[in-house]
Amino acid sequence: MIGNKAVYAGWKAAGMPDMLNGDDHFAYIVGYSDKTVHPQNGITRVAVATIFFRLLTDKVRDANSTLTNNYSDISRGIWYDHAVSTLSKMGIVKGDSHGRFGPNAPITCAEAMTLIDRVLNRLPESRDDLLNGMIQWSDNTDTSKWYYLVVQEAANSHYDDIKSDHHEKWTKLRDTRDWTQVEK
Repeated sequence: MIGNKAVYAGWKAAGMPDMLNGDDHFAYIVGYSDKTVHPQNGITRVAVATIFFRLLTDKVRDANSTLTNNYSDISRGIWYDHAVSTLSKMGIVKGDSHGRFGPNAPITCAEAMTLIDRVLNRLPESRDDLLNGMIQWSDNTDTSKWYYLVVQEAANSHYDDIKSDHHEKWTKLRDTRDWTQVEK
């Protein structure tokens, strides 16, 4: 993404996943000790993980709460330990193949799409779960890349069935919404 763009992943108020708090509107941004929020700055992986942790319902957060993780770069007791450990246990956040989380790394577009897809349970399992005729992006053609399915999921409007393993299988492509009309 380049520039200031709103990104929508097909969120429907009526379809709020049970794991997210849709009733109580508590603040999920706390800010810094100097009374700033840095709205124009980039955002780190731990900041995004903390936001999603705060958006969980108390019931889901409590049921999955842990301070244990296997990341070599997440110290026990650091301010984001609880959020990263809990979301990691839930399978929402993951580290790299070297056992690191990369807490202060900026989040990429693909990582943001992955988090959103995981929270919304919008997860195709393989290329076979997608449909011919879907939108294809010139910079997302390598089906072996970890982010291929995530980008396709986020960029294609569709109907789906949920398979027994909780992954989705697309059943029909739908017209892409004209967001320019909504965003006026």
